[in-house]
Amino acid sequence: MKPIIIVGAGLAGYTVAREFRKLDKTRPLLIITNDDGGFYSKPMLSNALAQGKTAQQLTSQSATQMASQLDATILTAMPVLDIDSENKTVTTTDGARAFEKLVIAVGATPIRIPLEGDAANQVLSVNHLDHYHAFRTRLSEKPGSTKGRVAILGAGLIGCEFADDLAGAGYMVTLIDPNRVPLAAIAPPALSQGMADSLRARGISLRLGTTARKISHTDDGIQVQLADESTVTVDLVLSAVGLRPDLALAKAARLATERGILVDAFGQSSARDIYAVGVVPPPMHALATGAWRDSKHGNALVSRFHDQHGVMLGFGVAPQQAAIRQQLLDELGKPGAVQAIADAAAI
Repeated sequence: MKPIIIVGAGLAGYTVAREFRKLDKTRPLLIITNDDGGFYSKPMLSNALAQGKTAQQLTSQSATQMASQLDATILTAMPVLDIDSENKTVTTTDGARAFEKLVIAVGATPIRIPLEGDAANQVLSVNHLDHYHAFRTRLSEKPGSTKGRVAILGAGLIGCEFADDLAGAGYMVTLIDPNRVPLAAIAPPALSQGMADSLRARGISLRLGTTARKISHTDDGIQVQLADESTVTVDLVLSAVGLRPDLALAKAARLATERGILVDAFGQSSARDIYAVGVVPPPMHALATGAWRDSKHGNALVSRFHDQHGVMLGFGVAPQQAAIRQQLLDELGKPGAVQAIADAAAI
């Protein structure tokens, strides 16, 4: 019996494996990964520093333990070189293996923006445990007891999380982003402004509406020259400008791709029996023609996104409240619910 093969042992790959085992207890399951196969929650990478956790402490289960739990074979440190969609084989550094069905769950890679300067190659990104270990090591290199200075490129979700975590651990943080507010691409304006106020209250310096252009070594550390001609001197620069789907294997298999791997409603790619795991962004036409609407519920700010027909497609709440969140989830996809929570709060 040919196995189900999952390429990638991150959160997505292991989640697919767990859900598959709920449905099928006997079919062979093979997981192939380029790393050590340990299970950890990737979101913890951006908030583990203040907790003093090492990369090893973030790993909750080893590959051996995961293999036992899933009744699976896990091949670690095993790069996948090619996928033959026609003959249904996966080629690794250890040879070719046939599959019944294949799931690509290789995740994404950090976007690297072009930078000038003799320290441009010193900019770090944190997207897996090895990156996090290197990041912690660099932070610990500053002599003396004084905490270091860190510049973060990108004030999206990951950049803001790292800024908050570093500030909580006592580091001096400068957050740089071309937008006028943090979280500009994913949050409603009111919540983005609230985030800016909260970051400043944490002692984080915001350099918004500009970008990093040049990273250079100086006697006092690393100088970040910005597009607005101002400079910031720090000890370490962290890039958090976003991730790009890793399409190398998909393209080698000649799967249909755009910004990611194109799939149908069942997650199947353009090749039969090859599936992909990822994130579906909101439709661009809805973002262009819709609008955010804000309301208050006690001390919480509620922002809803409605399309041009008044249908609610998204929401944000700050601070988080479970009861409001559930009510908002019930409103998704429905028209005319704009004032539901605000009206309920007034009763």
